[in-house]
Amino acid sequence: MKSGNKSRKNNSFQNSFLHILNKYKFILLLLILLSSLFFSETSSNPELKIPSNAQGNELFKIFYERTGKEIKFYYINKNYYPFQFKIHITNLAYFDTNIEFPFYEITKVFNEKVLLFSIFAKSDRNPSFWLEIIDGDPDSKYDNYIYTLPFEHGKSFIVYQGYNTNYSHNGSGSYAIDFSMPVGTPICAARDGYVIKVVDFNQKSGVSKYYSRFANYITIYHQDGTFASYVHLKYKGSLVKVGQYVKAGEQIGLSGNTGRTTGPHLHFQVNLPTYMSHKSIPVPFLDKNGNGFYIKPFITYTSFHIDYLSPEAFATFLVNISSGIRLIFHYTYQNHHIQPFDNEDYE
Repeated sequence: MKSGNKSRKNNSFQNSFLHILNKYKFILLLLILLSSLFFSETSSNPELKIPSNAQGNELFKIFYERTGKEIKFYYINKNYYPFQFKIHITNLAYFDTNIEFPFYEITKVFNEKVLLFSIFAKSDRNPSFWLEIIDGDPDSKYDNYIYTLPFEHGKSFIVYQGYNTNYSHNGSGSYAIDFSMPVGTPICAARDGYVIKVVDFNQKSGVSKYYSRFANYITIYHQDGTFASYVHLKYKGSLVKVGQYVKAGEQIGLSGNTGRTTGPHLHFQVNLPTYMSHKSIPVPFLDKNGNGFYIKPFITYTSFHIDYLSPEAFATFLVNISSGIRLIFHYTYQNHHIQPFDNEDYE
């Protein structure tokens, strides 16, 4: 008798499941179709052929195609994020055009061949051109996101150089932060995003500007169009690859002492694109209650990751980042301490 009841219950459950499936199968099919269209749009297009005159980088190219006297310039952007660029034609006198040079544009279309402009040759000469390329869209508006301090949950480190210093945090880097920490400290993503740059082959360091070129770093692109840079990582200290999507709190690398540095530390900076440049911006960091705060120099801070927040704190976090009210930021000029603290702890 019990087995009969159990069988009827199973049949009832199966019938209910099939009823729900039939009722919503159109919606399910539509979702599957939309997903396939999205991934086909964002995947690489094998039909896009790049001519030998192309310039740019591995995933972003500008090139021209000639038909008789008409020469058409195009771009293809296979990255996950936009670029802005200028095209300079050095032998422009040999061409007719009503285009003003250098030609400026922002890539708004991805994984497609996009026509930029045409010029018309006065002879058999082909154009000679060079590019200026800058990451990001200067029309980006940064949002109210609250960032995770870029190290492991529960770990604490002191800020030994904050905003607007007389040493290296000034100009476009005014809102950078230096966390004093031993070489090899795990570094975590402060926000979800795509890894767009990884450099981890450098081993040199020094205090002069000459050594700036030797910094190892990771750059991550965020949903609001900003970029976060994690700098001075150790040799072979990257744990991620270009194109990889990472979540806030995910380990991405190991801290180090490469580049222009007075001692082992992590340099963290969020950049907002501007016209053919970037500027750093101050961002709030997450506390255990789901609220944001701005850092101050010479204070030790503990990282609280989103996954470890209480339900109440997580709800507060969601309200804060979706609010149209931005946390008010106040800053003062800071004199820089040349050496990181606790040097005896460094490797």
